[in-house]
Amino acid sequence: MYIKLRDLPKIDKLLAEAERQELFAPIERPRFTDILRELVDTARANIIAGSDEQWTEEELLQLATEQNEISDYNLRSCINCTGTILHTNLGRAPLGLRARKLIEMATSGYTNLEYDIETGERGNRYDLITDYLEQLTGAETAITVNNNAAAVLVTLSALCAGKEVIVSRGELVEIGGSFRIPEVIKLSGAILVEVGTTNKTHIQDYEQAINENTAAILKVHCSNFKISGFTARPSDEELTELAQKHNIITINDVGSGCLLQADYLGNEPTVQTVLRSGYDVVTFSGDKLLGGPQAGLIAGSNELITKISQHQLLRALRIDKLSLAALEGTLYEYLYGNAQKNIPVQRMLHENPVESKKRAQRVVSKVNNSQLNLKLTHTKAQAGGGSLPERFIPGFGVHITSPVCSADYVKELLREQAMPIIGRVEHDAVILDMLCVTGNEINKIVDALNKMDFTECEE
Repeated sequence: MYIKLRDLPKIDKLLAEAERQELFAPIERPRFTDILRELVDTARANIIAGSDEQWTEEELLQLATEQNEISDYNLRSCINCTGTILHTNLGRAPLGLRARKLIEMATSGYTNLEYDIETGERGNRYDLITDYLEQLTGAETAITVNNNAAAVLVTLSALCAGKEVIVSRGELVEIGGSFRIPEVIKLSGAILVEVGTTNKTHIQDYEQAINENTAAILKVHCSNFKISGFTARPSDEELTELAQKHNIITINDVGSGCLLQADYLGNEPTVQTVLRSGYDVVTFSGDKLLGGPQAGLIAGSNELITKISQHQLLRALRIDKLSLAALEGTLYEYLYGNAQKNIPVQRMLHENPVESKKRAQRVVSKVNNSQLNLKLTHTKAQAGGGSLPERFIPGFGVHITSPVCSADYVKELLREQAMPIIGRVEHDAVILDMLCVTGNEINKIVDALNKMDFTECEE
């Protein structure tokens, strides 16, 4: 407790300790500094007034952390205990440190977004990430737009407007937000030609549909569902060979956009393998398995990517500087072999279940609220975001019940925290899956559970 003015800590000292404890994100540094200044000013005024309301350094940091989390903004930080890594409603992929640092750089002043430093002339924003994508995917070149739906739309508009596009009936999907492939094709000005059936499409179905007005064969990732059992699909090599024979182009919307071959993928292809099979253009998301910001990436041949880059839609769909900064930071980790360690999504997908068990045990051991019963539980997490349907990630979580109120009430109280904690209810128990929880978030979960008040529930 500070009794004399000279005992008040310096802001720099408090800030350094807060950074050491990771009490705030790097981008929140200015806000956290302002909060500390206000609290120290209040502490100074309390000393002068002889007030009993005085704080230790630890209490000042705790108060600053709480105020930092209580925001008037509509967009807020949440703790993801759902067991879904790429939770679309919670913003999909959390960004790695390098991506966050580049965003901070891009927002703190001017950048060379469209300025060629070597020549002093106007530059091209797409050039900032083209080299990364060429090296990582093996494509001749690539460009980026603001999401994968935009990538598919501008590709079809630039390459297929007024001509026919052949798609298997089993790939005429609808994903979140009512994004429907038939509607996108119609909007692009192309003409949809359906072939095959829902469960079986053969190479001859494609061949019989090709005519003088055919522009392309489009293959679409089935996203968040899977057709199994009595099924058939041509291989990528069969489709690309057929297209080359008839001098038409092939487009593959691979959706999730994974660049790392791994056991968890199962039969999910990487962008590199799809391009090697002969497709002319491949589109994929930046904020799914890639683990970056919302973006739509288009990789392929120089000739076709050039046509796409010259289409008028591209300006309406172009990626902004903050997303470009985050994308470069993410691709940098892939290029230098650090993706599995430094990109949160990849780290979670590769994590040993022992780690989530340790986090769950920390929560169970530190919560001492007599009106809650906590125990360790096995969990099955998932990638989410329309990626890797029917594939589950074994791990651990916290199973919570209460003798005085329902699981729905506990879930609601967790959601009402300064930093909302989002879990799920199973069989009248709250399950907090620990796969997506960081070390710093564990204390927030523990504090919330320990401080939980059931007065209203009991009444």
